[in-house]
Amino acid sequence: MKTTFDVEPGWKTYFKFIVLVFPAAAAMWFACLYLLPKLEAIWYRVGYRDATADGIIVVYFGWIDHIYKIAIALAVLLILLEWWSDAWRRYRRLVAGVVVFLVNTSVLFFMTSMLMYALLAAMPLLHK
Repeated sequence: MKTTFDVEPGWKTYFKFIVLVFPAAAAMWFACLYLLPKLEAIWYRVGYRDATADGIIVVYFGWIDHIYKIAIALAVLLILLEWWSDAWRRYRRLVAGVVVFLVNTSVLFFMTSMLMYALLAAMPLLHK
């Protein structure tokens, strides 16, 4: 029975992580910088007001405003974990996979919520 773990090299894990997260991050960036202001303009034009939609807008603009700080904090945390923790090497692939799943799921949720709120704002226009 094999009792040791085959630990994937760190560069390989982080490269896979970047490759799998980059499309979702780029889509989120584009949506927040281009599509979200367009959606807000549509809401303003049709007079659509919803507290939940306004809350979602605030959250996503907050993420975009602080993305550099979040990225730097994450990089520092990873460097410290690689430097000090032996157990991290065993679990970094699992943690990277979970983070990739969560990032992709949150971007999918964000895009779906934008579409749903755009359709809700356009509903009165369809009934005229």
